Amino acid sequence: MSPKLTHVNVHAPERETKKVVNSVVRLDRLPTENSPEALKLLHEAWCEYDVAMHLATHYKCIAKFLYGMHLAVGVAIVVFGVVLEKSEGPPYAPTSFSSASTVPLQYPQLTLLTSKGGITSSSASPHV
Repeated sequence: MSPKLTHVNVHAPERETKKVVNSVVRLDRLPTENSPEALKLLHEAWCEYDVAMHLATHYKCIAKFLYGMHLAVGVAIVVFGVVLEKSEGPPYAPTSFSSASTVPLQYPQLTLLTSKGGITSSSASPHV
């Protein structure tokens, strides 16, 4: 049988099963020590991870602040709109006008050139 293959019978005693399992678990594919190049590479990877986490935390705080400001501006707009509507009334409310207070609109006099070269003068007035 191959030394890389392990097996145990289902009906084997528990002590024998534990012995085989412990021997398999002890087999480790990791090296016993790391080379200086591997340690340097691992150190650089952790440094990059730390920088990324610091920036993520910083940007997360900025995003939360800006979201809070966005909500505050929205609430302020609604509050000011309600306060102004209560103080001035709705802008579409009809108001009463007296005929004495109204001023008739004055339209300028128009001068038109006709295709025959004649000049006609007319006063533009609205048709009521």
